[in-house]
Amino acid sequence: MSEWTVDTLRELMEQRFADQEKAVQAALAAAKEAVAAALAAAEKAVVKAELSAKDRLDAHNGLQQQLENLMATLMPRVEAEQRIATNADKIDALATRLDKMDGRSHGLSAGWGVLVAALTLIIGVIALYAALR
Repeated sequence: MSEWTVDTLRELMEQRFADQEKAVQAALAAAKEAVAAALAAAEKAVVKAELSAKDRLDAHNGLQQQLENLMATLMPRVEAEQRIATNADKIDALATRLDKMDGRSHGLSAGWGVLVAALTLIIGVIALYAALR
């Protein structure tokens, strides 16, 4: 007869069940550890991504602030063109005044020359009249 009995079969089945239960428990523990490691790695990646995004945002905010400061200190094109036109008008007015002053000074110089020549002629005529008399 065979050595197998219901009791030995039962012991074998219980042993297999216990072994499978240990294997499942070990697999669950390993899966739990793997999930914990994956969550930790994901958390680290999220923190790094958040820091990177914060750095980019800070850099963007800095550039935006510089641009706003630049815009506040620079003159708009329309205003610059108006000031240039006003300055050009003033320069033209000054050039006209200088031309008039230059013309007057030449006129005065010519007038003085005529006056001196006339006085010299009068003195010469008086001296000639006095000498002939």
